Amino acid sequence: MSMALSMHYKQAIRQLSGAKLRSFLALLGVLIGTASVVALVSIGKLSERQIMLQFQKLGLNLITVSLYDNSYQDSQNANPKAKLSLQEAKGLKSASKNIHHSAPYYPNWDSIYYQSHRINGALVGITPAIYPIAKLKLQSGRMLSFLDQQQFYGVIGADMAAQLQKIDATSVIGKQIRVGKIYITIVGVLKKWPSNYFFNSDFNQSIIMPIETVMAMRKQPQIQNLAITLYHKEQLQSTQDAIEAYLKKHTLHKNISFRSPKTLIDSAKKSTQTMNILLIMIGSISLLVGGIGVMNIMLVSVSERHQEIGIRLAIGARKKDIQLQFLIEAVCLSLLGGIMGMIIGVAITYIVAWHFKWAFMIYLLPILLGVGVAVALGIFFGFYPAKLASKLDPIQTLRSD
Repeated sequence: MSMALSMHYKQAIRQLSGAKLRSFLALLGVLIGTASVVALVSIGKLSERQIMLQFQKLGLNLITVSLYDNSYQDSQNANPKAKLSLQEAKGLKSASKNIHHSAPYYPNWDSIYYQSHRINGALVGITPAIYPIAKLKLQSGRMLSFLDQQQFYGVIGADMAAQLQKIDATSVIGKQIRVGKIYITIVGVLKKWPSNYFFNSDFNQSIIMPIETVMAMRKQPQIQNLAITLYHKEQLQSTQDAIEAYLKKHTLHKNISFRSPKTLIDSAKKSTQTMNILLIMIGSISLLVGGIGVMNIMLVSVSERHQEIGIRLAIGARKKDIQLQFLIEAVCLSLLGGIMGMIIGVAITYIVAWHFKWAFMIYLLPILLGVGVAVALGIFFGFYPAKLASKLDPIQTLRSD
């Protein structure tokens, strides 16, 4: 039996090699479909893994809160009770015993200049409590402390420091940077910070200052962003409810939005699933077209090989041998397309991972899925031509040729 299969396999390879261009055009659809399935499923898994890595760096017990005005009138409301004050924001820890750290932060966008050069970046007002929450680490100089309240001292992010180094290669510690009309003395530089979906600020591209100083630079300052870590992530929902109750007690007409690992994971999974379903459907169309192409070339092969089929039947070949021969050819054709598609799919995944600076991994499931579907396609679409070839009458085939 194994020798018979080996013989059929060698015969199939000879037949497909004899019509290389036609075989390639037939397997092109299978190739594209398999590459799509492998690439899309792999990229989806890589993106999920990347999000999980970000959560692991910052911790799964992190919550960020954003406050938004319901309308323009609310934003212009002169009533102090309509806005969250700095003292009320600092007192958020009293809302729940599960809150470990709590810190408001205040993004402020203004023109930034260093030695008359325009710098890309933003100003962020912070309290020292945000250091353990956002995992901010010092590269050089010193961090800001409660003693710096109302002072014009700042710590810059790694990317902003790189911009300043291009202008002046000397140390930036002690130098001044202008934000609007105000000069700020740089006292420290942060280490590279892992950007993530939690914070509304990129600390790599920012100057961090005492929040009291930054709010004093605005006409109508109000706290809109808070970062919180929990003792027990299992109590996430009850803690969020306590935080929401506290904020509603101290503000009016505010929309309260939470971000947590659970919400972001659920959102990422829904987006990935929706995208995968859509693109797998597109890949399935390519596979269907490829399967029809495989069936067409096998039907052409049957019509061109009437004499061969007739001779083999006349000298004693069984009908199931003829059927098996053509079925193996169809499977080899689609399997070749599947293997080529798998290689291309993995290559596309690698390019995407390299572009986004993700850690590249090869996942076995999408490869097995892609190749398995290609083999099933060859069997399904190759069965009819193979059955047709096995039913040919040897006398009629020899007479017709």
